[in-house]
Amino acid sequence: MKRKQSNRPELIPAPFFVDIPSHVTIIKQLLKEWTDGSERSFLLLGNQGVGKNKIVDRICQIANFEREYIQLHRDSTIGQLTLSPSLEDGRIVWKDSPLVRAVMEGRSLVIDEADKAPLDVVCVLKSLVEDGELLLADGRRILRDGCGEGIIPIHPDFTVWVLANRPGWPFHGNDFFKEVGDCFSSHVIPNPDRASEVDLLRKYAPTVETSTLQKIAASFSELREMSDRGDISYPYSTREAVSVVKHLEAHPEEGIESALRNILDIDSFDSRLFSRIGDVFRRNGLSLPYSFVELVTINNDGELSIEYVGKREAEGVSNSPPDLGSPKVGKWDDANDPHVGGNQWAGGTGGSDTAGLGGRGGPYRLDRGHKVHQVSDEAKSMVSKEAAEAAREIARKALQERLAEIGMSETEFSMYDTFMESIKADIADLRGTLNLVESKKSERDWIKRQNHGEIDDSRLVDGVAGDKYVYKRRGESRAGGGLRHPKRLRFVMDCSGSMYRFNGHDERLNRCLEATTLVMESFDGMERRFDYSIVGHSGDSKCIPFVEFGHPPKNPKDRLRILQRMVAHSQFCISGDNTLPAMAQAIVDVEGPGFGEENDADECIVIGVSDANLARYGIHPRELGKIMKSSANGAKVYCVFIASFGAEAESITRELPIGQGFVCMQTSDLPRVLRHILTSQIG
Repeated sequence: MKRKQSNRPELIPAPFFVDIPSHVTIIKQLLKEWTDGSERSFLLLGNQGVGKNKIVDRICQIANFEREYIQLHRDSTIGQLTLSPSLEDGRIVWKDSPLVRAVMEGRSLVIDEADKAPLDVVCVLKSLVEDGELLLADGRRILRDGCGEGIIPIHPDFTVWVLANRPGWPFHGNDFFKEVGDCFSSHVIPNPDRASEVDLLRKYAPTVETSTLQKIAASFSELREMSDRGDISYPYSTREAVSVVKHLEAHPEEGIESALRNILDIDSFDSRLFSRIGDVFRRNGLSLPYSFVELVTINNDGELSIEYVGKREAEGVSNSPPDLGSPKVGKWDDANDPHVGGNQWAGGTGGSDTAGLGGRGGPYRLDRGHKVHQVSDEAKSMVSKEAAEAAREIARKALQERLAEIGMSETEFSMYDTFMESIKADIADLRGTLNLVESKKSERDWIKRQNHGEIDDSRLVDGVAGDKYVYKRRGESRAGGGLRHPKRLRFVMDCSGSMYRFNGHDERLNRCLEATTLVMESFDGMERRFDYSIVGHSGDSKCIPFVEFGHPPKNPKDRLRILQRMVAHSQFCISGDNTLPAMAQAIVDVEGPGFGEENDADECIVIGVSDANLARYGIHPRELGKIMKSSANGAKVYCVFIASFGAEAESITRELPIGQGFVCMQTSDLPRVLRHILTSQIG
């Protein structure tokens, strides 16, 4: 291709670029479209860190093309995109933005993080690319074919490169492709294939053994697969893999663990997530100890202290616990000071006889958030049989007292704990998702009377008079911080006789109970963000209340009682089906009488969990689909089918509104389905 003559060589990128096969193929395709004149507007979609910027920089380097750059964010404005006002010597001075300079000089304009921008900014790009027209704040107009006073003609070499993350979880930006993708030549930039990634890593770390590079590439490839499935939120990319090998190349004496911790420590605050990530590296032959951040404190000098727990090194060992005596709970320290290697305080570590962690001879585990010091197995073996039995008796008594507090028998506690065991990982997954869901009604607002930011048009006269506080900027509003309203969800559970009748065939009632437990346990403690209710339906009733809005179950006893009631309704109800009236009633209830007024919710969602047994009662799926679209106020309605004879569930979902019906025959799939619903609708 013919290289362009440049008047500003400093604007031509000079990236460190490795010509790996996967990137070379993409660059050839883009250069072909660009140089034959068929395209001047490109959209590159891909996860962060896959090399979108590198690819564009390499293309500009090959073509000797000058580049301008803009990075957007959620507070970007049309004014920032086109012109930048500043106050100089008492006068408002408008300076051309990179966009305007690129239009005038025929340069490449790279618009990064386009998915973060508000939709009104996105529409400006659509007007420029599709219509070849854009009105600037100072009255000038950009036109594709035009001349005259106040007209800025678009240079024939002007090229737009828009870079955006893929839409959806976990990025939560705008769906740039859906809004304006038809105006661009769109290309998906994936992570490099395994062979290409190993070649890339070898260029950054030529002295690191090839086997180590292959293990790193394999580990990150597996992490990306987990991200695509929704098992983890962060899509670890080639960028992170490169960071690891660069560290190994520069500091080989520190080893792989130190290099990995540079990028993984942010996830060590979540012990479950960090363990899963560590398992990936260990499966691929890389060492990553089970240790995670447990406690973050600030001392009197304002210094930050981060404590790691897990499998520890020498500093986590209690070498000289006190002599053994009689087991006891220990004294309670209201100040919660750390107690190491003692035998007096409850919640100490590495000691003897008291409730705590890492010690010996104590009656039960008690964690008060301190660094754990572990006694040796040899020290533990010194506990006598009589002392061990006395400790167990204290533990049994403490358990009975705890169960009495919540009115639960030991048998009931064991029953619920056994039931919970199979879905603990699923609960942790869903809670992780819920913790990341944010309110759409952001509290960010324009903060006025600032000494930096954008010019506040309402204070131009003050600026001319010499006032420095004539700017405004986006920030957190002091008024009414936090969520305005929780998100309201109604779960409609199938408690009809068919659930009990066919439970022995496919465990459908068990899955319904597991789904109910998953909801109750996952939403526990999140009342400020989510207000949920659970109802059932059977041949007896279209609405059997189990959990009322604003009154979630408080403890395992309450949750077990709900499960027991669901089983009882399914066992003793008359034959019949109330799926349709139950879903219709749920829509009315979730929106409530005050919907749209001061006490409304951010979003309203109805999720039905049912077996696919409609045909038996003469119900056509289109009838259910009609009800699912009946909300007058925008509530979203979904159905999840957890049991089916043959392909009935698949047949029903094909008749429902697109994206609102799911087939879920394994409880382990439920968190993924709920994650899809929650992140697509209220993320």
